[in-house]
Amino acid sequence: ALVQAKENGNSIVLIDTAGRLAVDEQMMTEIADLKKAINPNEILFVVLSVFILSSCVNKVDTTKENNPIDAIENNANIEQEDYDAIFSPNQDSLSIEQKELQHKLLILMKEHVKIKDGIIYSSATKEDFESQDIPLYYYNMLNENLGDMNIAIKNDGLEPQKFYDDMMKDFPEI
Repeated sequence: ALVQAKENGNSIVLIDTAGRLAVDEQMMTEIADLKKAINPNEILFVVLSVFILSSCVNKVDTTKENNPIDAIENNANIEQEDYDAIFSPNQDSLSIEQKELQHKLLILMKEHVKIKDGIIYSSATKEDFESQDIPLYYYNMLNENLGDMNIAIKNDGLEPQKFYDDMMKDFPEI
């Protein structure tokens, strides 16, 4: 692709690797190998699920010199403020309301996000969110992200139980 781009006078080449549902050592090694082989100007990690975003932010420090990822693009249908309210490990940066919301959401997700027959789902109802004064936006976001995640797990031939276990380990402590 690089040779053809040079021959055609193209100045931009996009290389898309296989989709991932988790940030793991294999992915980081593959990206590091690509970086050595082609010396790109930038490596952008595009995130489509809030759970992958959590894993990515908790495991990838884009300021470290040996990290092959230059930037993280959040396409997970969640605003940064809402992401911070759920996953931010830096409690000092959160308002009292965000801390309370984060605590409620994490408890609810740890209690209700389950796996059965290879499908990751939430047993939480709208009433569960409303009774905790959690906006229904988060109910919809949770179910949308779990649906997207299950499709990707199936399409990529991943082991649902291992993915679920890894995902639950990435949640901040409450």
